Amino acid sequence: MKIATESWREWIESDAAEDTSLQLEFAGRRIEEMERIVEKSSPDINIAVAGYENNIDKALIYLNEAPADNLPEDVAMAISEQLNRIELIEDVSGGASQPGITEAEQIAVNGHMRSLRYLSETMPVRASELIIAAMQNHLELAAAGIANGNTVRAENALRYFNGYASLGEETRDDYAGTEAETSLDALFRQAANQQQQFFAMFSAQVSPQIANEVQMAFQRMEQNRGQETGNEGQGPGNQEPEPVNEEPEPASGGQEPGNQEPGPGNEEQEPGNQGQEPDNQGQEPGNQGQDTGSGGGNNPGIQSGK
Repeated sequence: MKIATESWREWIESDAAEDTSLQLEFAGRRIEEMERIVEKSSPDINIAVAGYENNIDKALIYLNEAPADNLPEDVAMAISEQLNRIELIEDVSGGASQPGITEAEQIAVNGHMRSLRYLSETMPVRASELIIAAMQNHLELAAAGIANGNTVRAENALRYFNGYASLGEETRDDYAGTEAETSLDALFRQAANQQQQFFAMFSAQVSPQIANEVQMAFQRMEQNRGQETGNEGQGPGNQEPEPVNEEPEPASGGQEPGNQEPGPGNEEQEPGNQGQEPDNQGQEPGNQGQDTGSGGGNNPGIQSGK
């Protein structure tokens, strides 16, 4: 009767935003069912988990059809609260004794990430703040797992941490070269500085592979991705003018030979001028002896030389 009533409420609702809220409400009921069933260690918990997954999927489908506004943030916040409740159930139940709860946690994490992707399309800074908050939350869960001697729980939390870190990278890549890029870079670099110090307190107690993956995530967070991308593009660009600048140098060098080419021309003229001097000198005799006609032949040569 309860499920039938929920389906009827969904059917009569024609607004996508209201349908989104309804599905989140129904998802919350599935978590209440998990809380009751887990105490009995009943396999029926799988029914509640399947229902929860169905409600989250529908909520995100309706979210995609609804006007943006603040709805994506509301959905992300709602699923985050549900995730916290599921993680509390898992801590109480021990997780391993109730694999259905572990599955519900995975469903909630995936739904939360999907809602944050929707949010990043219109509010990248706010989405990044929520991504960083989720990362911090899972670091704290990992630390709690280590403190309780539950390494499996701790490493699962760190895997979720890496998933959120990858989502943060996607968001930063999407906004590279935009006005939001500086703010996003600053957020993740600051978070890396703080969270890395926290992780160092228990990193030696998890597997080297997981610890390595988390450290690599921190390294990527510390990078100023927008600036590096810009510099990578500018680097070759800055180097390209260098060959262009080098070409004028040979050209300048070419001009030097070119200037030298006129040099010989000048040298030729110098001899020409020197040749004229004898001509001029020859004119003197020519002037003295104009009857020979040599002066008349030399005068045109002097004029053409000039």
